[in-house]
This record gives sequence, structure tokens and C-alpha cells, in this order.
Amino acid sequence: MTREQIIADNPIEVVVRKYGVDLKQAGVEFKALCPLHKETTASFMVNPVKQTFFCHGCKRGGSVIDFVSKMEGIDVGEAMRKLSPREFIPAPRRHVQPSAPEPKPEAKPIWREVCAYDYHGATGKVVYQVVRYIDETTGKKTFKQRHVKDGKTVWGMDGVTRVLYGLPRVLKCPVIWVVEGEKDADTLRRCGFAATCNVGGAGKWMDGYTESLKGKDVILCGDNDEAGAKHVETVAGALAGKVKILRIVKVPAPHKDITDYLDTIAGDQEAKAKAAFVLAEEATKIRGGIDIPVKTIDELEQDYIRSIKEAQTSVLDLSNWLPSFRRYIRPLVPGEVVTVLADTGVGKTMILQNIAKHAAPVQTLLFELELPGTLTFERFMALANRESAAEVYAAYKNGERRNYSRLAHVSVCSKSGLTVEQISELVVKAELKVGEPIRIVEVDYVQLVKGKGGKSRYERTSDVAEDLKVMAKERGVVVVLTSQVSRSKDSESLEIGLHDAKDSGAIENSSGLVIGAWREDRQTMKLKILKNTKGTAPHVITANVDGEKMLITERSPIDPADHP
Repeated sequence: MTREQIIADNPIEVVVRKYGVDLKQAGVEFKALCPLHKETTASFMVNPVKQTFFCHGCKRGGSVIDFVSKMEGIDVGEAMRKLSPREFIPAPRRHVQPSAPEPKPEAKPIWREVCAYDYHGATGKVVYQVVRYIDETTGKKTFKQRHVKDGKTVWGMDGVTRVLYGLPRVLKCPVIWVVEGEKDADTLRRCGFAATCNVGGAGKWMDGYTESLKGKDVILCGDNDEAGAKHVETVAGALAGKVKILRIVKVPAPHKDITDYLDTIAGDQEAKAKAAFVLAEEATKIRGGIDIPVKTIDELEQDYIRSIKEAQTSVLDLSNWLPSFRRYIRPLVPGEVVTVLADTGVGKTMILQNIAKHAAPVQTLLFELELPGTLTFERFMALANRESAAEVYAAYKNGERRNYSRLAHVSVCSKSGLTVEQISELVVKAELKVGEPIRIVEVDYVQLVKGKGGKSRYERTSDVAEDLKVMAKERGVVVVLTSQVSRSKDSESLEIGLHDAKDSGAIENSSGLVIGAWREDRQTMKLKILKNTKGTAPHVITANVDGEKMLITERSPIDPADHP
């Protein structure tokens, strides 16, 4: 068995519990006292999405294989052999001697709530609050978010759509100050200006916020530090070409922010307002924002280096699903389009769901245009827990729930009749819901995307395929779409060809990677690389199919040491 298969067949949270470790849920992760050294404060974390563990106390971590190796004092190869069977018996938990005396605990902070900032939705309803705290022992500040769900206060932003601070007024006013925090926004508001900021402060701007500022005159003002400068650069880039006028205000030194500066202005609020107005008037006005879509080779090199560094959170590596893809397909980067061609009943949706599951931790959004959300959920639970859809249904009917932590990176839109423009807008808005940029967009299937009216079906499908390619580049996402195939009635061959896409040849032309899929029998699927602009083609991979569990696995996996 390969390393990837061993890890996939041995969920780390299950194996850790077999060693008697008492895991407690802590958000997406689990937390416990470390079994590898003596400690009194839980610092041992297990991440079921990434299938890893890490102890912040002894600084040891890794995969489930590394965990068994360290727990039993055996090498990695022996740990892999021990984990290869479906069931294994862990060695008795050994007594762990403390590696070093625990450091004397620092004095616990005494946090006091100073103020709470309400974030309102477009209709004026409070969506969530940002709470500011001060440590009475050190004077340090920190922020937490809370919202109300089912009448109860819930800490965190899970499932909450992020909005700009003071959104109702932002939507009404033509001139908006964008600052770094709520305190500065309130300072400017008392001076009579419309001002806003994003939750989380510097470095937390999302493209979805830009939609609320389209066509406005925006005055951008960050803090006088490195983080503030980077924040201004990020926001200015996001607003490029979308706002009417952009002005970037520099707070006079040595003041750290606009509030600090205006506090030095003698007089009433009117005097402070005049001082802020002068800063805005003196700033250079840039029509439409900084939008020059031309880059030098040096800038392209920096983009290239950045893309490599960000690979962990932005690329799609299909070999995480079927290991043999490693030989032929390089990881897919934002801007690329993948098409899966398959006939009705082959399992196009199942393929997308398997790809989505193995894309972790990259944020993935599935546009399921055919199936209802309830059925999509049921199939995902079957895949995540390796049980049949019928078993999932029976469990929920009996009041039980299933573990979906391995799908924490997946979101689903089940709305039908969407255009490419609407899909593109929802990709941006989804970031406000999940708190991270969407990097992989799946569309099931392309013929169900609504095309531009007044044209033939062929032309509409061509437009959709070409527009999805444009969207991939503009939104910085990998697009994976499925397509029905067009076959003559007398066709006897099951094998899919490059030009078998239904309605339009633009589908394969817009895709850098095209994979054909067909079923030889209920348990066997063939996946053929038909087009691969970054590697080799053609090549056929044979996979096992368990339709009840929505599971597609490789029949003859390659050695993980192999490289493209």
C-alpha cells in the first residue's frame, strides 16, 4: 500500500483515540493532553482535514504514520506495515518520562471588555459584533467576534456572512472612507463622514467587500506602519477598475492612525472634519483606481514565486485522489480549466465529489446544478464516512449525525439556472461566508449553465465554456467542470474521445486538461487523459467504483516515490 492509501484508510483521529488519548472538539480540530510528553495544559492538536497532528509543547507532529512511529518507538516503515491492515492493535501505552521540567506558567491575562462594535447587514439588522478587550495586567488588546444563533450567543464567525462596518450608510453614500479599524471609522463618522472597515483589520480584506464600493469615490487611509501600508496596497488592488475615484491618504507622522492625528486638532468636531477633508483633498485622485493590466518580466517572476509559495492553499493536485495522476498531470494552478467528459450514469457528480474531498485544505465551491442540496449532502456524507447513502439516511432518521470534518473546506451551491456571471459573483460572495478565498470551483454540469439568449444551443454552450475560462483567470480559481457527451445511436465503443463533448467543441478548446470517463462494469471506471497542455496524454487509469459509498479509488496505485 502507498503512503497516501495508508493515511486515507486510517483517519488520524480514530487511530489517536485507539491509544487512549481523550480528544476534545476544538473548532475544526481536536485537542488533548499530549501522549508523547508530560504536560498539564492540553497542547496536542489533531487536524482531521489535513490528517495531521502537532504538539505545541514538545513540537512534534506529522501524519498518522509519524504518530504511530513516535508512540511505539518504531521506524516509519514498520509503522506503515502496522497500519496497512484495516484494523490494528496499538502497543500498550508506554510511560512517558518528562523531557524537561515544564516552564513556570506566566501570569494569566485578565481580559476586560472595553467596547463592542455592531456590524449591520444591508437591511440594518445586526449580523455580528466585534468585541474589543484589554488585558488589565499588560495593557495589550485583542478582538473577538460573536453572533446570535437560535437565540444564543455564539463566538466566532463560522457560517456568518462578513459585511463591511456600517454597511447601510456605505450603500447610500457616494463618498466613503475605508480605514483599518472600527475605532477610526467611528472617529470619521463623528466628523460627519461615511467610513467603513473590514472585520479583522489589516490583511483581512476580501474581494467580496469590493462589491459594496463599486462606482463610489473611495478615500483609503491605513495605519502608519508596515501592516497598514500592505493593507492599503491590497485594498487598492482589489478596488482597481471598480471604483469611480480612488484617493490614498497618508496620515502625517508621527501619528499612528487617523484617530491619533485628529485627536491633536484643537477645536470641535467641525475643526477635526476640516482637517480630515484637507488630507483627502491633497491626496492624488486616481480615476477608476490603480488598474494597469500590464506586467514586466520582473513582476511576472514575483507572481510566479508567490504562486509556488501559495501552492498549499491554492492549487489542485489530482494525485491526492488517484496517485497515478502524479506521473502525467502537474498540480493545477488558478486560471486553469479542467473538463471531465462522461455519459449519463457514469458518475460525473461522484467524480467531482471525490476531487472536492481530496482537495483539502483548499477552499472548494461546488455548483451542483442538477441535484438538490439534501441529496448532495447525503452523498458527501457517504463518501466522507465510507458508508452507503442508505446508511446515512437511516442514521439521520434515527437522530444520529455523521462526521463531516474532512469536508470543512467544501461549500455547495444548489441553485439552478445560473449564468457564468452569476457563478462568478457567487464565487466572490462565498469568500465572505467561509472567511477564505475560493480557489477551486466545480460545475456540474456545463450544459446546465444558462447561456446568453437569442442564440443556438451550440453557440450558447460555446459562450459558457469560453466565459468559464475567462472567469478562472479573473477570479484566480481552478475550474473543474463536467460535460455530457454526444454519441451516435450506433456507437458501440464505451471509450470517450477528446471531441465527444455535447453541443460544442469550445468545451475542450477552453480546457487545459480534459479527462474522459466511462464504466466497463459497475465496479470499474476508466479515466483517460485526452488533453494535457502541461504534461503527457493520452493515458488510461483504471479505478475501483463503490457507487453506494460514492467512492472512487485507484486499482493499481503507483509507488509514491515516482515523480512526473
